[in-house]
Amino acid sequence: MKIYGNILSQDLLDHCVKEIVELSDKCVWSSSSLRWEDSIKEGITGSCLQCYVPGETQEKLIIELSEFFSDATEYKIQYYIWQKNSGIAHHNDGHHSIGATIYLNETWNKNDGGLFVWYDEDDVVMRALCPTQNMIVINDEHQRHFVTQISPLCDEPRYTIQLWID
Repeated sequence: MKIYGNILSQDLLDHCVKEIVELSDKCVWSSSSLRWEDSIKEGITGSCLQCYVPGETQEKLIIELSEFFSDATEYKIQYYIWQKNSGIAHHNDGHHSIGATIYLNETWNKNDGGLFVWYDEDDVVMRALCPTQNMIVINDEHQRHFVTQISPLCDEPRYTIQLWID
C-alpha cells in the first residue's frame, strides 16, 4: 500500500466535503447490499452508499492526482458514505489496475471502526490505519485488505472518495 497525506488542495477538499454532504439527500445513491459481490459483504451487516462524483469534480480530481496515476487511461470515481454497521470484507481490488481511497472526514474516532486493514507479506500479520482527512491509500499491487465495520454508536458516517483506475 502507498499512503500519502494532504493529497488534495484545500479548495478541492472543501468542495468535495461540501458536495458529498449536499448529495446525501439526493436520489443518486446506490447501496453496497445491492451492488457488491457476496464475498465482500461477508460478516458485514450494514450497507455503504455510493454515487458517482459529478463530472466537473471528477475532472478536478484527475488533474490534481495526475502525478500519482500518470499511466491511467480510465477512471471510475465515486463518493462513498459508510453508514453504521457498514464495512467491507477481505478483497484485493483485482478487477482494476489500481484501487485508491481518499478520506474526507475532518476527524475520525478509531473506536468507531472504519479502520483500513491490509496484509503486507502474509495472512497472519496485518497493518491498520485510522482514516485521516485528505489522506490517500493506493493499492496498486492487489494487496488483500478490508475495512472494519463502522460502530452502530458512531456520531457520523465515514465519507470517502473511491477511485478505480485502469
